[in-house]
Amino acid sequence: MKKGAGLALAMVALAGLVAATLAWRKRLVAAADLERLRVELVALEAERDVLQRRLDELLPKDKYLRGMPKTALRFGVPTSLTRDLIERVTAGLVDQVTLVLEGLHVRKGGTIRKVVSLGEYDLDVTIDRVVGHLRTGAPTVEFGGNRVKMALPVFVASGSGKATIRFRANKPLPRRARDEARQGAHRGERDGRERL
Repeated sequence: MKKGAGLALAMVALAGLVAATLAWRKRLVAAADLERLRVELVALEAERDVLQRRLDELLPKDKYLRGMPKTALRFGVPTSLTRDLIERVTAGLVDQVTLVLEGLHVRKGGTIRKVVSLGEYDLDVTIDRVVGHLRTGAPTVEFGGNRVKMALPVFVASGSGKATIRFRANKPLPRRARDEARQGAHRGERDGRERL
């Protein structure tokens, strides 16, 4: 048994020695890797500094970046994508709008003219309630000067309503009757003066 115990002890010692050697070697490799990573990190930082200086020189010369804010993060979106997004969003939003107008009152009066005066008119409109469903046409989108300009035609696709319209037109007296009325008024003035 002594021989078997000695052999077992030798095997345990040998296994311990192998494990210690592997751990020491791993530590050496880890230390070497760590040093290699430090050297690589220093080289990458130096390259970053060189690239940053080159970027700082080139940015002011880029026509697409002129007038952009001085921030670390910028997004460039192609105008075709922006135009497509604007068209989809506006069509989706406005096409779902229902316009309701209530209690509006408009009054207009004036002279009806065609070469000569045809008379006077008085128009009185009271809108009790009007409901209209809107629809958009194709938007016109323009880009330039760091701005987006958009024109969006909007149409009333369908609607209904209730309004009260009062229209009154006064015809002028025929010319002869007007002249006679004027002469009568002048005669009355003269007659009144003569009596006094």
